[in-house]
Amino acid sequence: MAATYKQFGDRTTSRADIAWTSAADGTATVATKHLNGKISRVTFDSAHSGGTQPTNNYDVTLTDEHGYDLLAAGGANRSNAAATTVIPAASTTVIDGLTVTVTNSSPPVVDGVITVNVTNGGNAKSGTVYVYFDPVC
Repeated sequence: MAATYKQFGDRTTSRADIAWTSAADGTATVATKHLNGKISRVTFDSAHSGGTQPTNNYDVTLTDEHGYDLLAAGGANRSNAAATTVIPAASTTVIDGLTVTVTNSSPPVVDGVITVNVTNGGNAKSGTVYVYFDPVC
């Protein structure tokens, strides 16, 4: 399945729209073309899959050419009922019952192909991953 790309007018932010459909074992793998930039956010949308949304709590990794998960496990347990967003430079921790989001580094920089890997998606289910990135000079 091919990934599509959108440029937002005169702004510097670009978006890669990566549609996926899972195999019988619930997995899907889609590679992008070469991307260059800082990933500012990643949105997962399976709620608008026309009745083919994946199993709830499906998992997504976004790996670079070296196999590093750019989401640092932030793509685990995605909702099949609502679009959700991950900010790659942030991590969420629960402390004494409170959910705290901490920025622990700058956004990941990519200069190459990235791959969306879906597991636990269910048979012949689909969704879209939107990767927003800002070019790096």
